Amino acid sequence: MIYLPEGFSQSQGRQKFNLKNQPCIENIEFPVKVDTIIIDKNWRTRDHIIYKELTFSQGDSVTKGMLTKSVSRVWNMKNFVDVDYCFKKDKDNRNVLWFTARDAFTIVPIVSIQGSRQEYSIGLGIEDNNLFGRNIRLRISGKFGTLKKSFGFELGVPRQLLYKNMTMRTGFQMGGAKNYIIKDKEKQSGIAYDLKNFYFSLGNPNNEDDRYTFSPDLHLSYFNHATDSTQLEEGIPLMGDYVINELGIGLSENYGVINQIRHQKDGFAAGVNLGTGIGLDKSSKGFFNWGVSVQYYKLLNKWAEFYTSMRYNGTTSDYPSLYIYRGASSVRGILTGEIAGKNAYVFNIGVALTYVNRNWYAIEESFYFHAGNGTMLFGELFRSRPVMSVGTGFRFMIPMIPWAVIKFDFTYSGKGNNWFFLDM
Repeated sequence: MIYLPEGFSQSQGRQKFNLKNQPCIENIEFPVKVDTIIIDKNWRTRDHIIYKELTFSQGDSVTKGMLTKSVSRVWNMKNFVDVDYCFKKDKDNRNVLWFTARDAFTIVPIVSIQGSRQEYSIGLGIEDNNLFGRNIRLRISGKFGTLKKSFGFELGVPRQLLYKNMTMRTGFQMGGAKNYIIKDKEKQSGIAYDLKNFYFSLGNPNNEDDRYTFSPDLHLSYFNHATDSTQLEEGIPLMGDYVINELGIGLSENYGVINQIRHQKDGFAAGVNLGTGIGLDKSSKGFFNWGVSVQYYKLLNKWAEFYTSMRYNGTTSDYPSLYIYRGASSVRGILTGEIAGKNAYVFNIGVALTYVNRNWYAIEESFYFHAGNGTMLFGELFRSRPVMSVGTGFRFMIPMIPWAVIKFDFTYSGKGNNWFFLDM
């Protein structure tokens, strides 16, 4: 694939075939003028989508930093297995930027299994993370398991196709769900309900906020929850009986950038969100919710990555279906509901070691410590003992096929037998 700037002919574009086997210029001196840009090894993504991620245009004088950032921006699209560049000379001795962007297989048949012996979920469907080669996300899926049975649709339009660097996401979800509040591995009470949720978000992507400008994302949703005690396990008391119709309005803002190269990450990001629910009938009460999050990844070398993260969320809602419930996806080795309430936090820290990293297979092992807590009152959140776990996980991947991943976790979190977690 070749990007041809305005005014360039097809005959000039055929330089690609003449330059294909020509060696790259070694020890290029920066800044350097880019006379022509050729995008190579790009079998699906449209050229103009990749070109919009470059921080310069043909004819510009570029620095090493500009090229490094451009490579990071293309990697962060998460659709490629290899991204690189070099310079070559054409027959007129002009500088040609030879930019490699090799597509991964992003049409994903969803057959996912996640969980342990006590709690699991299975997902089925199809997803395309690069629809029409334009970085559009389309997902049609269903999920069933111990806590949820639902189906939904989601469409995401990237900033390369929208005005002023904006992004758009919309979709719906319908089905049923249930959650329990668990103390000492025993279910104390629960909530089960049928749900309908339609949502729309408009905003800027996280990886554009490294040069901070105030540009919050807007989130709108309509949701309906109708409780159904028959879905709960026998003998578990229902925490409420209600039908609510709510309009959700939220704002979120992020700062920082997490750069991604295949499965590895490097960078810092922080975010805050504020929202409200507006009751659409007399029986539906309004509420507020809020949250903060921090993530930090440090790629120590091509084999080792250090990471840590913290997330806190709170709500004023008195509806148990809108409480915050955290499970093994947040703290390995626990059941969903061991961290529950109107306030909840999770803290993770660990190191990941990549033993093998090839286009067609990669192996990673992680060692981690997780902790978290949930309470009804904020004042009790840090006064009570958190739920904690330590563990190790093995992840087997095919980077050329991003959805081909199997992860096994072995965790200790105190008494109970939720020590094994599978994610594939």
